[in-house]
Amino acid sequence: MLAEAERTGKPTFSFEFFPPKTAQGVQNLYDRMDRMHALGPSFIDITWGAGGRLAQLTCEMVGVAQSVYGLETCMHLTCTDMGKEKVDEALRNAYKAGCTNILALRGDPPRDQEKWVATDQSFQYAKDLVRYIRSSYGNHFDIGVAGYPEGCDDQDDEALLLEHLKEKVDMGATFIVTQMFYDVDNFLEWVRKVRAKGITVPIIPGIMPIHTYASFLRRCNHMNCKIPQKWISALEPVKNDDAAVRDVGKGLVADMCRKILSSGIHHIHFYTMNLAQATRMVLEELELTPSNERPLKQALPWRQSLGLGRREEDVRPIFWRNRNKSYVMRTQDWDEFPNGRWGDSRSPAFGELDAYGIGLKGSNEQNRQLWGEPKSISDIAAVFVRYLEKEIDSLPWSEAPISNEATVIKKELISLNQRGFLTINSQPAVDGVKSSHPIYGWGPANGYVYQKAYLELLVSPDIIDELIERIERDPELTYYAVTKSGILKTNAPGDGPNAVTWGVFPGKEIVQPTIVETISFLAWKDEAFRLGMDWAHCHSTLSPSRHLIQSIMESWYLVNIGMRKDATSSLL
Repeated sequence: MLAEAERTGKPTFSFEFFPPKTAQGVQNLYDRMDRMHALGPSFIDITWGAGGRLAQLTCEMVGVAQSVYGLETCMHLTCTDMGKEKVDEALRNAYKAGCTNILALRGDPPRDQEKWVATDQSFQYAKDLVRYIRSSYGNHFDIGVAGYPEGCDDQDDEALLLEHLKEKVDMGATFIVTQMFYDVDNFLEWVRKVRAKGITVPIIPGIMPIHTYASFLRRCNHMNCKIPQKWISALEPVKNDDAAVRDVGKGLVADMCRKILSSGIHHIHFYTMNLAQATRMVLEELELTPSNERPLKQALPWRQSLGLGRREEDVRPIFWRNRNKSYVMRTQDWDEFPNGRWGDSRSPAFGELDAYGIGLKGSNEQNRQLWGEPKSISDIAAVFVRYLEKEIDSLPWSEAPISNEATVIKKELISLNQRGFLTINSQPAVDGVKSSHPIYGWGPANGYVYQKAYLELLVSPDIIDELIERIERDPELTYYAVTKSGILKTNAPGDGPNAVTWGVFPGKEIVQPTIVETISFLAWKDEAFRLGMDWAHCHSTLSPSRHLIQSIMESWYLVNIGMRKDATSSLL
């Protein structure tokens, strides 16, 4: 990634997160990481929680970030409280998570110790950790090390620090991440000294956005970080207004980043402190956030998992389009993943529904506030319409806001819901738009992408027969309809897959990343009705809302309708 940024000259960036102290904090951070993914970071890193639970949490978070959210992740690893056995366990966990990047650090002393003391004499310094990782795993891991433009807490001898940095690189480190700084001129001079030392690996500057004046001063004091007088003069007059501090701070940090980027460094690393706003503001000031001119490019129309063995996965059933996390969790124990054709490699079957992340998110109270307390089908339909109008951000079957892709069919989708057809998934027909298209585009440059029209909805048993009769009048339409108890109706010619999205690219086979097929639809059926029942159970036992939603789940059909061949026809 760093080499590509240097080759193209296009700036890239990354984010650092740390393990929160509470379970709710962890879940909230996952949600924030997922949202910040949309800003387009090249990778994230997760700090090492030395000792016990926090160390295990770092490994867990790396696994979730890689496999569920498709975030290329760099795992911090320190020598603090770490003997060989613990180092080996951490590296195994990183490997199993599909992680290919480690930031090797000596680490800080535990809070109850004044000076740093090695737990294992084999790991006294970061260079020992670098050497061990390289000897144990060859070139599997890119290994980063810390750089100190302004010295570190127990060493301010600049020449000695440069010598230590050279030793770490000679042991096998492949990139350098600096401690936070605000004196950009000093940093650039330090870079020149690093290069003069014969160190050629990429240098990544570590930048701390400004959230509040108090936290800015506290972190600078903690890190012995020099603050330019210009910054104090700009921030001091507004120090009691957090919004104004962030606004002034974004300009100061952005100016610093521009000077760094103009010097020939192409990647910037943001110490987010698990906060999004200040970092986003800096990126917007730098015009690095996704836009029509700078689209967030996807290799496939769904977010890829980077878990071990999943990087080559290029086909998925469309039913999990709006529940990526659930799909990854339920299929993580497959022996292998389909490679373009979705054959008989699906072993074992889809995972059980009690896996973490399958059920409805949020507390009962939160979900009642979000979706209200419907008393009729019309009330439920109104919830779906509010989602289509972007007045609410989620439905039980859709974890994220409605995509811009739905805009061209929004009117028809609203009409269907108002008539009692509850739509939970859809895509419009796309007939050969360029792969660079800001809404529909995906895959390599100079290609063309196609979509068949697709619709998935809940249908009352009172009208299912008439709906099926109308579908069957059109020989180009195919459907599946199933109840919670498993009664299945379909006109599909067999159990084989029907591609509903595909792309044509120069020098490549046709890629077919989303499909409809029987086995996975029946697996999705269990989850779809489970989500509906979870929604019902957000309401008390005697609540009319509970009885209404539960009756729909018990008797209605889950239906999907697609095109057999013609990608340009309209279902709606």
